[in-house]
Amino acid sequence: MNILIFSPSPSHPQNHGNRKRIFMLAKYLQRLGHRIHFVYFAKEVIARETFDRMSREWDTLTVIKQTDPCAPSTSGYSLDAWYQNNIHEIVNEMIDVFDIDMVLLNYIFQSKLFEYLPDHVLKVIDTHDAFTDRYLLYESKKGRPYTWFSVSKEDEGRAMDRADLIIAIQNEEAGYFSTITRTPVQVINHFEDEHRSDRSYRFLKTVGYIGSGNLCNVDSLNSFLQAYFDRPKVKEDVRIVVAGNICSAVKMRHDNLLLLGPVKDLGDFYGQVDIIINPQTFGTGLKIKSVEALSYGVPILSTKIGFEGVESQHPYHQLDTLDEIVVVIEHLCNAPEKLADLAVLSRDIFNQYKDRTKEAIAALLKKVELREEAKSFQALQHKLLEKEDIILRQYRRFQTEAFYKNQDREINYNMIMSEIAAITETNTLRMPLKKIAAYKKMLATFHRLRQEQIKSWKE
Repeated sequence: MNILIFSPSPSHPQNHGNRKRIFMLAKYLQRLGHRIHFVYFAKEVIARETFDRMSREWDTLTVIKQTDPCAPSTSGYSLDAWYQNNIHEIVNEMIDVFDIDMVLLNYIFQSKLFEYLPDHVLKVIDTHDAFTDRYLLYESKKGRPYTWFSVSKEDEGRAMDRADLIIAIQNEEAGYFSTITRTPVQVINHFEDEHRSDRSYRFLKTVGYIGSGNLCNVDSLNSFLQAYFDRPKVKEDVRIVVAGNICSAVKMRHDNLLLLGPVKDLGDFYGQVDIIINPQTFGTGLKIKSVEALSYGVPILSTKIGFEGVESQHPYHQLDTLDEIVVVIEHLCNAPEKLADLAVLSRDIFNQYKDRTKEAIAALLKKVELREEAKSFQALQHKLLEKEDIILRQYRRFQTEAFYKNQDREINYNMIMSEIAAITETNTLRMPLKKIAAYKKMLATFHRLRQEQIKSWKE
């Protein structure tokens, strides 16, 4: 199968949650044997190393340079404000050259593209997030103004109506999308590989956090660090280790706070921490950092928001406040034997999560396969109808010849007429094998009757 993935974010490096989402889903599809044709809609020139890595990773790489960006807005955009008019010309050419079966569009930003694509291509939007009045979520937050994509509920629904299928990253958003669009919605959580580890958890000395520098992460982590280091009962021998691009936005400085910055080997990072925290206090979408931690089998503490999209009712994954996270850390310092149980729980939750995600991806691919089968069956149906028409004309000609030859013995064609009717009434898409069998039976009957007709004329 040829899959075209259209993305406004590069797949490399995977130092942001959305990039990792895009990369891991595409890579899993590629490992299943499908060809990935990656189209990167670039807002800026990418580094040569990034281009080379993406070129090596995917079957083909196409970069479309954004040439007419719109002015930033702090109160939302019109639906197609970020669309560029030459996109569909390039994509349609790729559809013809590479015989594309499915176009997987990341985000709703360029959904107008689907209005120009041929009907036989399955058009899918991987939403990543909800964008209805999204700017309001950040309006009360201090710091840089929110200028990323935000649209009205009506426009988000119209964007989704252009697709054949909508992918939601978690159940809550799927429920919302189903209320604003007539397009079917399917949940496909973030796909993550499992990473085996044989390490033991005997004490709590290191608390870890890893994340990008987006506003949700920065605000939540800075608030947590303030709450943690302000408490008088904080263990002096417990370190907070922070990794990722977020380090440059951390305001707190403390002897027990270690800022690693970007890390090349995630396994090394997760191998040196005794527990991971996700103190996210606002934001939407699935929290990929939580799934990543689960995939490494490490114990994790999280707010409810930080665990949205992951099915776990354990109280340590459903904490309400940052102070509660601090209290649990203090408790685990005094009861470190619980860490091993939390690590086992992480493995169990991740395995169930991974199985659900694989099943959802398989269901998506089945839709593409059924669409391809439908195309084949429609072509077959057209040929069968042509054959039926030829046989009917032949039947009428034989009837006429028999009449003019004034044959004493008439041949009864009611049998073949009933078989033609059976073919016509059989749905090609629902019962293709039955349709083909009926067609073969009709041909055999027709040829037998024709031979009998010819033989009767000779007698």
